[in-house]
Amino acid sequence: MYSYNVGIKSTSLNPSPQVLGLIFENEIHELLVQTKLHVLREKDIVRKYGQHVKGIDHLVYHPDYIICIQDKTVSSSIVLSSINHFINCVESISYSERKKCIGIYLSKNGLTGPSRVAIQDANLRNRNLFLHLEDEDLEYLKFKLLDLLYSNQIYIYDSEDCLFMLPSTYTKI
Repeated sequence: MYSYNVGIKSTSLNPSPQVLGLIFENEIHELLVQTKLHVLREKDIVRKYGQHVKGIDHLVYHPDYIICIQDKTVSSSIVLSSINHFINCVESISYSERKKCIGIYLSKNGLTGPSRVAIQDANLRNRNLFLHLEDEDLEYLKFKLLDLLYSNQIYIYDSEDCLFMLPSTYTKI
């Protein structure tokens, strides 16, 4: 049980890794839609920008920048080829829109050493920002994402358009 909850729960007690990934992706999308910003899912991103950007699950259009999010629930470390593809996708969207992007890679597991270096290098060489948030606890990973959004003044709202106040801490009960 968690003291943090925004009303989205997984319904299966023991889902397969693929189902868990889809559930998590849907939960992230539902959170992002509650920001009241324009949000696209992967199929709409690919339709708008092309097949070469298939490494982004969610796009959030902020007036000053674009947030590109990839979420992974795989049980292994995130390898260099996955990170490089994500970086290329984000840079392609930034170029197409002529706007700064924030690339957020959410994962259940950590990055390999070379993947971590690739993110550091990407942050040094261009105007886009790349972040990696990880945690085995997917609920806590959602909290980390919300905390990052709130720190950038991107808020979520409930069904009555009231601002959802993010707890200052996340506590497992």
